[in-house]
This record gives sequence, C-alpha cells and structure tokens, in this order.
Amino acid sequence: MKRNAILIILFLLIKQVVFGEGIITNAYQSAQYVRMLSRNATTTIDAVYYNPAGLIKMADGWHFAAYNHGIFTDKFIATGFPESLINNRRFEGSSQKSVLPSAFAVYRKNDLAFSLGFGPVGAGVTGKFDNGLPTFEIPLTQIVPGLSGLTEIDPSYDVTGYDADIYFNGQSQYWGIQLGVTYQVNPVFSLYGGVRYLPARNAYQGSVKNIQLKVGNEYYMAPEWLNQTASEIRDVKVADARDAYDRLIYGAEELDPLVRDNTTSDMTISELESSGSIPLGAREEIEWGLSILEFTPEEIEEMPVSEVQSHYYDGAEYYDELATNKLPQTADDLEQAAERAEDQEMDTKQTGDAITPIIGINFFPLENLVVAIKYEMKTNLPMKNNTRVDDLGMFPDGEVENNNIPSVCAVGIGYKANKWLEAQLSYTMYFEKGVDWGYNPRDIAAWQNVDYNKIRERKINRFGMELGLGFQFKITESFALSAGGVYGAPGVDESYQNDFSYSIPSVTAGGGFSWNIASGLVFDAGMSKSFYENREVEFSDPEVGFYFDTVGKSSIAFSAGISYSFF
Repeated sequence: MKRNAILIILFLLIKQVVFGEGIITNAYQSAQYVRMLSRNATTTIDAVYYNPAGLIKMADGWHFAAYNHGIFTDKFIATGFPESLINNRRFEGSSQKSVLPSAFAVYRKNDLAFSLGFGPVGAGVTGKFDNGLPTFEIPLTQIVPGLSGLTEIDPSYDVTGYDADIYFNGQSQYWGIQLGVTYQVNPVFSLYGGVRYLPARNAYQGSVKNIQLKVGNEYYMAPEWLNQTASEIRDVKVADARDAYDRLIYGAEELDPLVRDNTTSDMTISELESSGSIPLGAREEIEWGLSILEFTPEEIEEMPVSEVQSHYYDGAEYYDELATNKLPQTADDLEQAAERAEDQEMDTKQTGDAITPIIGINFFPLENLVVAIKYEMKTNLPMKNNTRVDDLGMFPDGEVENNNIPSVCAVGIGYKANKWLEAQLSYTMYFEKGVDWGYNPRDIAAWQNVDYNKIRERKINRFGMELGLGFQFKITESFALSAGGVYGAPGVDESYQNDFSYSIPSVTAGGGFSWNIASGLVFDAGMSKSFYENREVEFSDPEVGFYFDTVGKSSIAFSAGISYSFF
C-alpha cells in the first residue's frame, strides 16, 4: 500500500475556515446596518464602528446602544471527483449563531467625542459538516487502488470499497473592543483616532472514525482486516511461497538428467511419460509446477522439458524473492496502514490578541451631506494552540502562529433630502493582497507526497470590494422604514478557493424599521438575505487528473437592538 493511501485528514488546514464579510471582516455590527446595508456615512450611534469621525454630529451628552445579531449560513460543495472512486458527491454544512452581541457608547462634549465599541468584528459563527469535506475524503479514495495489488497474492483479498464516519466542526470568533476620540477641527471637518483590541478564539473539532474496507460483499473494520491479512501473509503465504520454491528447485534438479540427454531434452512431458523416461506420477508433479507459474494446459502440452526446467528455475527465483522480501514487506506495510486506519481525532483551541489602529476623516460640505473615510490598518494576530488531542500532530500544544487580518478602507456618502428621506452610498475595500493566505488545502492533500511543486499558493488577484446603497423613509415622526442592498466582489484567484474557505460574489438585500419609542429611546430591527453566485473551481489529482468542484452558500441575518441618549 502506498504510504499516503490512508492519509486520514489534514487538520492543519481547518484553521482557514472563516465567515463574514470580505474574507475575514464581519460587517454586521448594528441593526441599522442589517436594515440598510449601507452605513459608512452614518452619524448616529453605530458610527462608532462604521464612521467614527462622524460622531461629532451627535448631540452633547451620553449615548448608548446594544444589539444582538443572528447569522445563519448554509454551505455546500458538489465535487466532480470521479463518482466511481468517492462515496460522497455533495458535502453540506451549516453555520449558525443566534447570539452575537454588540454595544456602543459615546460621550460628546463641544469639539470632542469619546467612543467605546464592542462586537464580533471577525468570523463569528460555527461551521459544521456532518459528512466532512472533500479534502478529508479524497485521501480515503486511495485505499482501494492502493490495495489492488493484494489480489496478486490472493484473489480473495479484493478490496472494492471503503466507508468512514467523518466529522468536522469549526468555530472562529474575533471580538473587538474599540476605543477612540473624535475631534472637530471646524464645522465642516472632523478627525478620528482610535484602536481596537482583538481578543480572538478559534476552536476546531474533527474526527475520522470507523474506517471500513469492503472485501467481496462484506464490510470489515480496516485495522482488524489489515492486521489479520498481514498476519496471514506472513504466516501462511510466506510458507506457501517457500514451499513452492523448494518444490520448484527440487523439480528442476530432478529434470537435469533429462535435459542433459540429447535424446530427451526436446521431448514434451507426455512424450517423456510415453517413452518411460519418467516414472509414474511424475507427470502430475511436473505439471503442478508449471500450473503455479500460470501456464495453460495447452502451453504445458507443447513445452519441451528443457524449457520446463528453465521456467522452474525462473519460478524458484520469483518465489524466493516473494518469500524473502515482497510478502514480508507487504505484511509490514499493511500493519503500518492498520495503525493509520485507527480512529483519528483532533480537538484544539487557539487564543490570541492584537491591536488594530484606526483613523477616520469626515467632511460636511453641506448641512445635509456627509462624506466619510475610515481606514483600519493591517493587523498581525498571534494565536497560541491549546490542544487536548491531536492524533496527527498538526496543532502542537503551546505552539504560536501568526494570523493576518487585512487592512480595510471604508468610504461613505450620506445625503438627507429632507427630514423624511435619507440615502447612503458605501464603498468598502479589503486589502487582502497584502496578507499571506498560505497554501491550497486540496493541493496539499493531493500532492504533498507526490509533487510538492503542484501545491498552489493561495493568491489574491485584486482587492475585494463591497458597494452598498441604503434608504430610510420616515413614515411618521417616530417611525421609519428602511431598505438597502450590497454587492460583494471578492478579488481572489482560483488558487485561493477550497472547501475550507472560499469567497464568491454575492448580492444582499435587507430591510427593517426604526421606532422612536420615547424621547431618546429608539428600537431598531432588521433582516437581510445574501444570495451567492455558485462557482466552479478546478483542482487536480495525481490519480484522476483535472476535475471541477462547485461551491456555493446562502445566508440570512437578523438583528435588533435599542439605543438610548440622555443629555
């Protein structure tokens, strides 16, 4: 069996499972965003996150807000890996989080506004795949071809299929605690400077259990069958090969006088028997030796004794090599494969923290017009492993690795036509080209033991972007409806895409309402749904060549919260 025939699972890759807007950044920070989907020019309480330089437009005094968000995502991967080799063709996963809180606080006095924000700024949901992922299962498809040579030892060793219980569950959560100060330079220009503290946590659990082999029409637990077969090969098949060697050598030596005699060397076995040159019963013994060398009765009938002796010596050499090297090596390989086929588990948590500097600028060229820019700098986030079990040694306990969060630039234009109608246009750019995204997991699974040059680095062709437009319509003095949409276009190269994390274009529509319950007390609620464009992604495999997977997902979000101001 090839060494990589039961490469169970590549858990080092699951750290790449991320959810949210952009590739890592989560934009769901307020109910106002969910109901409008464009808030880069807001000057209300959620400007703490979206437009902190615009907080200077709030009234002097204290302002507070708290929200909860629910995000529910379904993902699927339909693999084009040959159906004859892989058991599962479609892999479905769900990620859901019904409690994702965020909160803001602002104190404004004259030309200064101090702000505090808290929320899930990155990732924020769980990804669960009950039947694993293609990258987990494809290595298992090598089991059957990897064991195909066993039929040369015994036709009953015909492994025709496999089965396994594969499970994966990943959680990723980056919280943000943001502090900053907004300063009004003059009535039309304000600045913001702040930092976001990022305590981050990833948790991954996965397993490949109960690996079974289909032999004939029955399924057997892989470790037991492999060990039993190894023992049978070492104890029985080696003895049979040694016996065949002994009988062939003995037979060749017995034929030596007939070969040396010119009158009998060209005779066939039947001619030798007819002439009395061999004793009774010798013909059956000679034909047995030729039959184990897989000669047909017709070939045996025509074969001269000199050729018989030559085949005997060749056969003896073959069985000697079989008994001395090939069969013991096969038994050793099967025992090693049995060890790799034992249940494999991984349970680890990663924790770390970092600081992200943030700056913002806000222009108020007209009383009813806002132009805003916010820039979040690139963040290096070290994450430390806290590993309970790691059967493959992919997450050594205590080891630290760096995770990069790309910088973000958000630009917004807000316009109030009158007290009844407000519109906002938002453009957000994610500078993902400046981040190391590692290597493609599927390529690693397929090529790491074959040709490392075939493993692609995950690349970004261009910066990802989002373009949003939102409207708010006041129905009464205390009640407003809103609606909006956002288009997301990732800039990832095909080499980036894999079943752990992929980024595809999307269109999101949202709506909701704002209700001024009492003076200073406002309730906001919204809902949005994202529609993603399915994408075909090309992969290659050393056994099957090129094939395509189709990846897709859908997502729905809910949010509600209350804000309160007092002066």
